[in-house]
Amino acid sequence: MNSTSYFYNHSSQWRYETVTAEELLSPMADKSRYTGHLIDFNVRAERMGWLPSAPQLGTNPLTIAGEAEKAGMNPVDYTVKSLKEGSIRFAAEQPENGKNHPRNLFIWRSNLLGFFR
Repeated sequence: MNSTSYFYNHSSQWRYETVTAEELLSPMADKSRYTGHLIDFNVRAERMGWLPSAPQLGTNPLTIAGEAEKAGMNPVDYTVKSLKEGSIRFAAEQPENGKNHPRNLFIWRSNLLGFFR
């Protein structure tokens, strides 16, 4: 688990980010390929499997096997199909959705004012 990305996402620090991806790029890079906020790159990395996260999905992963069985598919094919269709989404795509929050977030030696709303 990448704890920096985890806290960046789940403590809503991304909301207050003023640096853009374009500002961090090499002058030789194609700026049109790297637009958006820094949290968008974390989401991309999670979708591509480069960055582990928790929770991973916006749905309970324990129910996916049952849903796949009802659809007459194996769980892997069902999950891939659902991700492509958008019926299952990655939790990082909607970090403010209550069901996508981690159930246990321990912050030690930090000062996250306004974290609990």
